[in-house]
Amino acid sequence: MSGKCTKCGGKLLLTVSEGTVKKYLEISINMAEKYKAAPYLQQRLQLLKKDIDSLFINDLSKQTGLSEYM
Repeated sequence: MSGKCTKCGGKLLLTVSEGTVKKYLEISINMAEKYKAAPYLQQRLQLLKKDIDSLFINDLSKQTGLSEYM
């Protein structure tokens, strides 16, 4: 968790693409519904989806000026 490779000491780039995360999340949600997983698991997946959606929101597109509040 230091951001460096334990073998060579090189810097690690920790990147995760939005598409990859959402792809596997949707598959998980679909499987939970199809195979009638416990309601708790289905609820957790839906909450996780909301959390992930909030991580990938582009804050710059929602930026407003002070005049919006006056």
